[in-house]
Amino acid sequence: MNEKQKLEILNVVFSPAAPVKSKELFFGRLNQVTMVQQAISERGQHAILYGERGVGKTSLATIMAEIYPNVLCSKVTCNRTENFDAIWRKALSKMQFVMTSQGIGFQASEKKEIRQLDFFIKDVHDLDSTHIENVLENLKSPLLLVFDEFDSISDESTKMKMADTIKALSDNVPHVTTLTVGIADDVTGLIGDHPSIERCLLQVKMPRMSTEELRQIVIHGMDRLSIELENKIDTKIIEYSSGFPHYTHLLCKYAAEAAIKSNSKAVSKEQFDQAVSRSIDNASQTLRSAFQQATISSRGKTQFEDVIIACALASTDEYQTFNSNDVVEEFNTLTNRNVTPGSINYNLGMLCKTERGIILEKIGSSKNIRYKFKNPLMLAFIKLKLHQRQESILFSN
Repeated sequence: MNEKQKLEILNVVFSPAAPVKSKELFFGRLNQVTMVQQAISERGQHAILYGERGVGKTSLATIMAEIYPNVLCSKVTCNRTENFDAIWRKALSKMQFVMTSQGIGFQASEKKEIRQLDFFIKDVHDLDSTHIENVLENLKSPLLLVFDEFDSISDESTKMKMADTIKALSDNVPHVTTLTVGIADDVTGLIGDHPSIERCLLQVKMPRMSTEELRQIVIHGMDRLSIELENKIDTKIIEYSSGFPHYTHLLCKYAAEAAIKSNSKAVSKEQFDQAVSRSIDNASQTLRSAFQQATISSRGKTQFEDVIIACALASTDEYQTFNSNDVVEEFNTLTNRNVTPGSINYNLGMLCKTERGIILEKIGSSKNIRYKFKNPLMLAFIKLKLHQRQESILFSN
């Protein structure tokens, strides 16, 4: 392959800015795929897919049609300006059917027209669950309706109507399945507290990707490009990604691109360092601004940056939270000091406030205070900043 061909493949196998759109490039998540299949197969069952930002929920939602080829699939992306009426009209407009009518005359042939399902609600104002039920009850084939980024909708009336619709479809249109997708710590945070739909709603949590799942992304993409990774760079990519496939794609893309443009068959340490710097520069403005706000000072060097890095390295529980003892252990290793938790409690508290970018979120109270990153993607960003800082120190020495 020449350079142009490799760069074309590069943009296919590593896509940090867009969700994966092909089953061939989607790795892992077998448990989540199986659970959604369970919901589709069980009459009257619906599903909700939830988890942290950046763990690949949209990628999974995007390839549903490929994963389940025997199921008609309609996926819509919700936005903050839309209500129940808008998202359902959009969903139904993506589903086509053939309308047959008899022509005039004894020998007239049948006429066939292709219409969208929203044809049946064009004269309806203020849609509710009954209207949706009436449209879908005449369908014979299994249907999956995916509502991605449902967390962007804050209108409680829309959430209530969606819950009512899920309940109505479960009771009366059992061959139709809805999959609601969004950022949330739990189901209530995404669709609200509606006990009436608990029975028919399968909860599918999307965790961060495992080391092995991330490794599959790295190996498959680099093999397609015939590029190797020197100096255990694959291990660093996986470590820095912190379970978020976005950063795996980002680091791999910039590292491979550097190798391709230098006509090299392997990514060198220097090229990986460049990839880290480019990944930092191309991280979201929200992350970069928050980090700068948290660490900047007009009074010279503070320990905020070291505390933030220690937070990123600290041991966490199953809910991705840590306490001051976890942080101080990493802080002392990082700074070669021997301080107590009381020495960093001020910093931890300030990092939960607007004036320091709201890097952290405080959970609990009194002696049971724990912390977690407000934006989980900050974790990977900080690890990249640490790599950059360590390389800078090595270079200066």
